[in-house]
Amino acid sequence: MKIACRTVPYAQLPFERALQGIRDAGFKWVSFGNPDHQGAKVPDENDPQSVASIRRLLDRYGLGVVMITGTTEFAVGLPLDRARQRLETAKALGVTDVMSNGMPDTGKFAGQYAEFVDKYKRIAEMAGSMGITISFKPHGGITATAKMVRQLMDDIGSPFVRASYDPGNVHFYTGEDPLGGFELIVDRLISFVAKDHQGPKDNRNFPLPGDGDVDFIALFRTMRERGFDGSVMIERVDGDHRGPLGAEEIDSRVADSRVKLEQLLGEAGF
Repeated sequence: MKIACRTVPYAQLPFERALQGIRDAGFKWVSFGNPDHQGAKVPDENDPQSVASIRRLLDRYGLGVVMITGTTEFAVGLPLDRARQRLETAKALGVTDVMSNGMPDTGKFAGQYAEFVDKYKRIAEMAGSMGITISFKPHGGITATAKMVRQLMDDIGSPFVRASYDPGNVHFYTGEDPLGGFELIVDRLISFVAKDHQGPKDNRNFPLPGDGDVDFIALFRTMRERGFDGSVMIERVDGDHRGPLGAEEIDSRVADSRVKLEQLLGEAGF
């Protein structure tokens, strides 16, 4: 298993500062791709030096990459070449997991499900030819729950499409227990976002892992019993804070999150 941290907590800071904080917090693995860092896209397929620059920074801080995101680049309406660029970037960085949030299931997107599935069938075929897996994680809309993620994977029907699980997002977007339906995707799980959530649906409070309403030990026990060996990553550490956190406060919370996450995994038998 690889324990990682996404650069999300450091979005208002430069990318290099994110890597420094994550390294200093004791992580060996990182994930990035969304959001931008101070308006700069990382990676940026319009910059021919982007991959080389990222590699230099990763080497400087001794970090490996477990996953990058592709939601925006894979979106319905964009040319397929945009998705190919993202996959080629992932391959160049040695990344085998490109994650997607799916898409909203309301308003103008409601009639695009069939088009979405068709496009991801083509993206998955390209990904497979490059040794890459596409993963979907709960993010409201058509991936709001484990059951919906499983349905989407079945509709695409590719061995190169797997699941990522974000229990905090399930609880935030739906108010439902993240344990519900988890058994439907655990055998197809490639990564797990250890995001906690506290309070009712839509309550913007994302505490450190184990301090909210998510039963991580139950989820981790199920994963251990099914032989999970993918990546587990931190994504949100801001709690109910409404404004931007200072760099040192982010560092402290990221470091505490790693400790809490390792404790929860240990209690679950990993």
